[in-house]
Amino acid sequence: MNTRVLLGSSLCVVCLLLLWNVVEQKGELARLHAGLVNHADQARSRPTVSSAAPPVPSAAEVAVPVKVLRLRGQVGMLRVRLRELAAVRAENERLRAQVAATATNPAAGGLPAGYLLRSQAKWSGFSTPENTLQTFLWAAQHRDLTNLLQVFTPEAAGRFQNQIQQGVHSASEFFDDVSGVPGVRILDRQPQPDGSVVLNVQIDPRRPDGIEISARLVNGEWKLDTF
Repeated sequence: MNTRVLLGSSLCVVCLLLLWNVVEQKGELARLHAGLVNHADQARSRPTVSSAAPPVPSAAEVAVPVKVLRLRGQVGMLRVRLRELAAVRAENERLRAQVAATATNPAAGGLPAGYLLRSQAKWSGFSTPENTLQTFLWAAQHRDLTNLLQVFTPEAAGRFQNQIQQGVHSASEFFDDVSGVPGVRILDRQPQPDGSVVLNVQIDPRRPDGIEISARLVNGEWKLDTF
């Protein structure tokens, strides 16, 4: 009787194990089937390509090389621009040095008659347009912003100060630019119907032409109407 019981119990255990194994196999088959279905769905959603063709990269994979190539192109253009600016800067410095050397060498006949060197300019007040122009050179030579503003008409001085406040240039940059002017010579003066005067001023002693600078009376003083 005990043997039969043990045998029956053993058979039950074996049946349970076989049943559990079948259940596990069914679950595994179900998971494999779901995976195959999912893979098939993904394959159908992709464009059909030839088996011999390489895999098509995704948009994200393509975007990275395109951005790198674009950045490399921009860097290349910036380098070309920097080389161009360096060449312009070098040429500007060379011309300034050449003009300054010519202007400071009167013995070599470099200065025309009546040419006033910036380094020799004096404070001359504002009684004439010529005196005002020399006062301008004196203020520029001494980098004196306060007295420089006195050279201009109120409107011109206001425009100049607005340019500084807006960051168009600083006073230091202005004085640096004016330092490249070796001096001036007034070629002629042309009175205007409104009482102002247009001065034809030579900057480069090697060139016969000049630039026009307007001056007008303000409270009995001649002021430069520039800027």
